Amino acid sequence: MPEYSLAAYTIRVRPRMSSRSSESYLPLDNFDGAASDLAPFLYAFLNGLTVTPYQHKDEGKYLIAEAVRAEDRSLYATVRSGSHGYQSTLRDVDTHQDTYERQPNEAELIPLRNLFIVPHNSLAGIFLTERVGVRGLKSSMDHILTRTFGARYPGYALELSPLAPEAAVKASIEEGELKKIRLVRYGIPSDVADQYNLGSHEEELGIMELVLKPDRALAFPKQKVRDALNDNSLPAMLEIRGLDYHDIKLEVKVGKSMRTLTVTQERPPRVTFPLPENKKIPSGRPTDEAVYEVASEVIEELARDLGIRESDYVGTEFFWTAELLARKLVIPNDES
Repeated sequence: MPEYSLAAYTIRVRPRMSSRSSESYLPLDNFDGAASDLAPFLYAFLNGLTVTPYQHKDEGKYLIAEAVRAEDRSLYATVRSGSHGYQSTLRDVDTHQDTYERQPNEAELIPLRNLFIVPHNSLAGIFLTERVGVRGLKSSMDHILTRTFGARYPGYALELSPLAPEAAVKASIEEGELKKIRLVRYGIPSDVADQYNLGSHEEELGIMELVLKPDRALAFPKQKVRDALNDNSLPAMLEIRGLDYHDIKLEVKVGKSMRTLTVTQERPPRVTFPLPENKKIPSGRPTDEAVYEVASEVIEELARDLGIRESDYVGTEFFWTAELLARKLVIPNDES
């Protein structure tokens, strides 16, 4: 069963030729001095994506939006995302029978829930997007959203950046209770695959995890993890009994919310926010209500860290007129 989580990013606007620095960013609700507001632009972009899917044929990417909703200065949308361009076989894993042959012009679309917060009189907004396992929306959304914004406002650039990973990592370690450590290896070692009669395809695509949990409802001491992050001794943590792991996933409770801190040797630490499984369905996919309930809690926490007041995005005087709600931007496709 895949993991469902939320990843967080900041949204900022700056003059196109300026550097990425705090001095360059502009108020999101009036970034050009002529009352141009990012919130209606984002709504028109998402609304346009419901009519014109985004497709990049060479990279095999396909996006289409649905269920777009505006409330105060918050935007909610489900975006179905997938890839195409290759042939594959679908198999029933219970009967071990092939059920369908997928063609190169067909895309497997995964619905991902998203929340945009565009505060009044603020230099930063927040973008929360759902992840299913390692699959997410950020790279595709970043490409087409920033490109569309640049075409609409040629003198300005839109940025999506990981939300303050340094602060989030520090808070996770310093303030949180370490509830679980998971060592993750992508691909199954050949000796283990041989033991369980796994094929080469299963060996290559499989995931192997070692899960460490404290007794009962206790928490781990965090000094070893803190030391590893400070002195770059990750290789020692990622190697156990002669087997190399690729990621460390630390499940941490900060206040009332859970977050997952993923540490690898190749990338900076990143923080995601786990979503509760829906135990009523086999896939475990969380309901919209569960996703946005967790999202609202995460937004409250992150907004506080960014110095954003709740009154700047909830219960504001911003009014969504019928004309604004009818806007749909034309989404440019990448044919080559």
